Amino acid sequence: MTTRAGYWIGGGLIAISVVGAILWGVSGFMRIVDTVNGFERIPVPGARTLDLGTDKVIVYVEGPQADERTPPVHFTVTDARTEARVPVASYGASLTYSFDTTGSAAATVTPPRAGPYVVRTEGAAAGIYELAIGESIGGRIVSAILGAFAVGAILAIAGTALIVATSIRRSRRRAAAKSPPSPFGR
Repeated sequence: MTTRAGYWIGGGLIAISVVGAILWGVSGFMRIVDTVNGFERIPVPGARTLDLGTDKVIVYVEGPQADERTPPVHFTVTDARTEARVPVASYGASLTYSFDTTGSAAATVTPPRAGPYVVRTEGAAAGIYELAIGESIGGRIVSAILGAFAVGAILAIAGTALIVATSIRRSRRRAAAKSPPSPFGR
């Protein structure tokens, strides 16, 4: 009699692959939301002193439908100690989000040294839009999507392979049991 455990274990791996992929995706999504909620925000118009490190930060414009069209918001970043302006570069790609608020990456800033910086905003979108400054969420989005697919694919492939191997093994055992014994002792 052949065992069916391979079918059960393979089916279990496939079920776990689905649940694992969903959990990975939801966990990744929650990390993205937490990151966005942790951004420093400056109203338009307005000014705020932020303590920045030397890593590149992304400047997002947030407000109604900012993920579809970014309103003209102008801002400057100035070293609070030296009053020197920090160069602002345009964000070279499209990166948007829509959670409790909607936002679109507009620019990048790489402070020359860690310390306090004054961010001043102005624009026609007074009282409606604000700037959000923080790390890029692009890597977190890629990690959430690819991680979910990887977890799902690896376990689903393993489960499917186990089911196929079990089926082949059972089929061979049945065929061997039905064939007459060889007169030559094999």
